[in-house]
Amino acid sequence: MPDTAYAWFTSLSDSVSALGAAAREHRAAGEAARSAARRLGPNRLLPVDLHENACLAYAYGAAESVRLVCRGERPRHIEMRRHDGLYVLPPTSLLPDLTRALAKWPGNRHLSWLRAEVMRHEFAASVAAEDDPSHDYPTDHEPSEVFPASEFTANLADSAYAYGEVAESALNHLLLAARANHFPEEDAR
Repeated sequence: MPDTAYAWFTSLSDSVSALGAAAREHRAAGEAARSAARRLGPNRLLPVDLHENACLAYAYGAAESVRLVCRGERPRHIEMRRHDGLYVLPPTSLLPDLTRALAKWPGNRHLSWLRAEVMRHEFAASVAAEDDPSHDYPTDHEPSEVFPASEFTANLADSAYAYGEVAESALNHLLLAARANHFPEEDAR
């Protein structure tokens, strides 16, 4: 008979790891698309940054997993819905403050700093998008003009991905502690 209590540790960790793998795959695809835009011209590509979306999904998914485990919940997985090929992100793009919940975890300060970085880059990207007079797809512009917020987008994607990695590390720390509390006899083997 399978041990359902143990299964949630594995399935939750696997689902957050899958979000990280998706972010890494989209990073490679995004780099290829930017390279193609420089070679082919901007009017042949749509200015959609899947990499940024995947990195933000990784950050939010990992953070939500940590938040739930810290509250004593046992989610079997973290689910990020998709629409038109993109992850549906929370309506308020504010990562939870996990400082108190992770007070004893050694990576707490770094995670808190990365949270501030993600929020700073999200704000900068939203300001850049609002300042962009054309939200339509440009036709006769240089690649740097096609992606006016590309600097902010790249910084946001990188900081969100870094946050996701550190939050995943925090989750693994919490899951190991939870596993030790629930299955001490396995650790003695």
